[in-house]
Amino acid sequence: MAFLAYLVFCYILGWAMTGYFVVRFLANKDIRLQGSGNIGALNSGRVTGVKGFILTSLGDSLKGGVAVGIGLSLEFPQWVLLFGLISVVAGHIWPLPFGFRGGKGVATFMGGLLVYNQLGLLFLVVITGLLYLLLREFTIAGLVALSVWPVFELFQESGWNLLIIKLVLILIILWAHRVNIKQYYEKHFRVGE
Repeated sequence: MAFLAYLVFCYILGWAMTGYFVVRFLANKDIRLQGSGNIGALNSGRVTGVKGFILTSLGDSLKGGVAVGIGLSLEFPQWVLLFGLISVVAGHIWPLPFGFRGGKGVATFMGGLLVYNQLGLLFLVVITGLLYLLLREFTIAGLVALSVWPVFELFQESGWNLLIIKLVLILIILWAHRVNIKQYYEKHFRVGE
């Protein structure tokens, strides 16, 4: 029962859409009607500048960190912590109060990873930086790094059962970025159109 209550709490925690409140406070605008309409940090930055991007990133990261931190304080096993991280990311991507239209979950995931496994977070940051040098597109570099993160985690003896949960988490984030992936593909790999 505690496991289910934790997952529900994490999902509801994901509803705290930092970008919505930051843009309301800094620009007195509804972020859903600005830029891409996304409630995440990148769109918040488009509307309010660097300050809005940073505040939104920090707030969204905090949700992931709090979710995992509470799971740790309750001494839940790793698989429960990962399900908690999935729940808070899902709440961020599909928040009920915002008509299931939220952000894309990266900052929330990173905040959770900061508490769950700092070495994994360092791996993501380094690989994203290296891939950015090759691809020159930050979002795609981050998504590629995110896609190989579970393999890195497997080498840390996390086990196949945890790998499957991590893959589900990554697939959710990739799904949220499907438009970005499609745009990148069409820009770089569509031939003759």
